[in-house]
Amino acid sequence: MKVYSDKAGMFSAHDLRLLEMLARPAAIMLANLQARDAAQRASTLMTAAIADRDAIRMATGIIMERERLGPDEALSRIIDLSRLEQRALSDTAQDIVAGRPVL
Repeated sequence: MKVYSDKAGMFSAHDLRLLEMLARPAAIMLANLQARDAAQRASTLMTAAIADRDAIRMATGIIMERERLGPDEALSRIIDLSRLEQRALSDTAQDIVAGRPVL
């Protein structure tokens, strides 16, 4: 919180006490809002990471079945495809799961 005056010494001791009384709760509220926003961002990122992981696992299973590969080989195939296409692994996996053509 910033309070300005165009002249020095314009705030009385009473004014300063009032400003301090307002500043403390405002600072606490701001800290609480920042903590809540950080928790929401972390939750959103975690949800996206879980969805990406699930798509990669499903795509791995699809490639295993289609090409008769083991889990490691199927995952390597998806990684190779994503590198060839210069796309994120999760995007390539989502295309495989959705049945969209991939190289």
